[in-house]
Amino acid sequence: MRFLLSRHLAQFVAIYDKGSLRAASEVLNVSQPALSKSLSQFEMLLDVKLFDRTGGRLNPTPFADILRTKANIILKEAEITTREIEKIKQNYYKPLTGSAGPVWLSEILPDVLPSLYHQFPGLNIGIKLESADIAIPKVLNGDSDMYFGLIPAGELAHGLSAIPLLNLESMLFARRSHPIHALPANERAASLCNYPWSAFGIWEGAINISMKENLQRKGIPFSGFTYGIESLLGLARIGQQTDHIIMSVDAVSETFAHYDLIPVEAISLNQTFSSGMVCRTSLTDFEPVNYLLEALRTRYNQP
Repeated sequence: MRFLLSRHLAQFVAIYDKGSLRAASEVLNVSQPALSKSLSQFEMLLDVKLFDRTGGRLNPTPFADILRTKANIILKEAEITTREIEKIKQNYYKPLTGSAGPVWLSEILPDVLPSLYHQFPGLNIGIKLESADIAIPKVLNGDSDMYFGLIPAGELAHGLSAIPLLNLESMLFARRSHPIHALPANERAASLCNYPWSAFGIWEGAINISMKENLQRKGIPFSGFTYGIESLLGLARIGQQTDHIIMSVDAVSETFAHYDLIPVEAISLNQTFSSGMVCRTSLTDFEPVNYLLEALRTRYNQP
């Protein structure tokens, strides 16, 4: 099959999504005859029929359905290539978009983003808070460039790469004046059921039950989370002002210490999570991304 022209492909996406040449031409600001001619050229390039023209309507063929599922990724790869060309010509980078889990967003990425800026001052990057189950499909579909956070178990879809960068260990925290710290070490685990628990996220029904069973298998009493809050700062403030037991990970220890939260010693959850970056495989060839990965490896002593 001959090469795909990004202009033709972008026009095809508009026609497919809008369902008609007229609607697509309005979105693209191209005349309807010109768009019809471009579509015919694209079909000739591919040597397939993309739409059946019946009664003034355009009905996608199976070829069009397949192409649409891949179009975002193809266009994204073309955009990445364009970024590299722009960099060579103008030392300028188009924006990268991504998302991250809460620990990465508030604790890990801020350690390395300043050096990324100094190395590539023309680079714009936008990273928002999202969980892996929402973020990774966006990367696969070409709607996002990368995701930083917990790496899901099992194989990723073809075309995606998971790059482990550090392990996160589950820990329990409580304010320094919390009664649990005054107990003998061998009595702390049994006393956990006397206090409310909080953690990041929304902990509902089955999740509470699953967590309860998991902790009880390890001999740790747990009656459920009182608060599930999608803010590490919010968790810290709750722990600072109440007797809540806060479940989080070791990477937040320094920040929690500013709010007088310290680990509950002598209690191990024995739970470690692999975390890092998930992106399209080709993105690892993009110079700023390579630099960011190396900076993270250096910061966290990863090979």
